[in-house]
Amino acid sequence: MMQTPSTGGSKKRKHNLSLAISSHAAYANKLSFYNVPPIEEISVDDFESMALDRIKVLKEIDNAKIRGLKPDEYNHRMEEVCAKHLPLPTETDEQLEYFRDKNIRQIRKDVISHFILRLAYCRPADRNWFLKQEVALLKHRLRHYKTEKFLEDNGLKYEMVADHELVDEELSSLLQDLSPTGRLDPPYFKVEFEKALELVKHRKVLLRDGWAYVPRSEFASIIAARYRAHLADSLAAAFKAHSSVLDKFDSIAPILSDLSTQYLGQDYVPDATKRAGRITIPELELVSVRSFPLCMRKLYGTLKEAHHLKHGGRMQLGLFLKGIGLTLEDALTFWRHEFTKLMAGDKFDKSYAYNIRHNYGKEGRRTDYTPYSCLKIIMGQVGPGESHGCPFRHFDADNLRSTMIANKIPGQGIEEVLELVRGSHYQIACRRYFELTHPSCKTDLVVNHPNQYFDESEKYFAELPAKTAT
Repeated sequence: MMQTPSTGGSKKRKHNLSLAISSHAAYANKLSFYNVPPIEEISVDDFESMALDRIKVLKEIDNAKIRGLKPDEYNHRMEEVCAKHLPLPTETDEQLEYFRDKNIRQIRKDVISHFILRLAYCRPADRNWFLKQEVALLKHRLRHYKTEKFLEDNGLKYEMVADHELVDEELSSLLQDLSPTGRLDPPYFKVEFEKALELVKHRKVLLRDGWAYVPRSEFASIIAARYRAHLADSLAAAFKAHSSVLDKFDSIAPILSDLSTQYLGQDYVPDATKRAGRITIPELELVSVRSFPLCMRKLYGTLKEAHHLKHGGRMQLGLFLKGIGLTLEDALTFWRHEFTKLMAGDKFDKSYAYNIRHNYGKEGRRTDYTPYSCLKIIMGQVGPGESHGCPFRHFDADNLRSTMIANKIPGQGIEEVLELVRGSHYQIACRRYFELTHPSCKTDLVVNHPNQYFDESEKYFAELPAKTAT
C-alpha cells in the first residue's frame, strides 16, 4: 500500500508530489467509502502520526457514546475533535483555488489514515470496535455533505421518488405524516425495505409494496449501513493480506501491532506523576476495597487467597500498583510476603523477583513500563485458571453477579450492570459500577484506565467528611 521514503526534498519536489496526489483517484472526493487505496511513499513518522490522529477521533466518538452525550453535545464535540485531528475541506475551501493544496493534504491524510487502521484493526477480535466508530464518523460527516452529491461522487445508485408519484394523494399524505413539520419535504428515496431495517424499527420510513420510502434527512442511515457492509468485507480482505504486508514492510509491523490497543491518555508512570511512595503496603488493604476498580480488586483478592498469580495477573496487578505509587522496594516486599506463604524465599528470589525489577525498569532494557489501559485489558486473552482481564468482559454472568453481590452492590444495580455487559458496553458497565460504589458522585467519568478509576475514587473519598471517608 505504501512505501517508506527518505525524508527531505526540495520545494519543487514537494510541489510535484502535490500535483501527483491531486490526480490520484484515492483523493478524488473529500468523503467516500475508501474504495481506492493510496499508492505512494510515506515516511514511518507520518505513517504513525496519521494513524494516531485518526485513533484520537475514533476514541473520542467512543467516549462520547460512553458519556451518553445529547445529540447537540455530541455533534459539537465531534466538530471540535475532527477540526483538530482530522479536518476535511469546507465548501468555502472547495470553491477557492487558493486552498487547493490544503484540501488535497487534508483528504490525503484522511484516506491514508483510514487504510492504515484497516490493517491495524483487521483481526477478527478487533474489527467490531473499528467498524462502529468508522460508521459513526461517516454519519457525522454526512451532516455537512449533500446526499445527492455524495451518491453521485461515489457512484451509488438509488431510486428517487419521482414528482409525478407524489401527486398520489394517499402516498403524499402518508409521507407528510412522517415529517416533523407535517409537510412534504422532497426528495425521497425508494429502498428495498430489508436495507432499511434500522429505520423501519424506529418508524422513520414509510413501507409500501415492499419498498421503504426514506426522507433525505434519514438517508444517512442507509448510506451508513451500506458502508458498514463494505468496510466489513474490506477488513476481511485486509486480514488475508495482513501477514504479507508485515513481511514486506517490517518497519511498520510494531506500529500496526500496537495501534489497536493504543492508549492515548496519561501513562501513570510514577516518576512522571511524582507518585512513587504515595501508597505503602499497610494502606493497600484499605484502598483495595475502597478505590480499586473491579479488575484489580479481584486480582488483589485472588492473590490474598491463593498466594499466587499467573504471569498475566502479576503483570496487570503489578503495573497497576506501580502506577498508584508503590515503590520497587515495597513491591518486592509485598509480592515476596504473599508468594512465600507457599514457596521458599529462594524460589521467589530466583523465579519472580527479576520480573518485578524488570517492570520497574531496573533490569533488561531498563524500560519504565506503564500500567495497562482498559482497552489493552479488554482486548487481552484470558486462559483457564488465569485471573487477569476485565470482569465485565471476561467473566460469565453468574461469576460477575456473585462477585458484585460479595461486594455489596444492590440488586437493581447488579441488573443494570449485567444489562450493559450483555450489550458489550464494558467500560460503561465499569462506570456504572463506580457510581454504585461511590454514592452521589458527581462525575461524567469515562473509564479508560484502571489507574484513572483509582484516582477518581480517591478524589471522591478525600472530599467526603472525615467520618464517612472509610
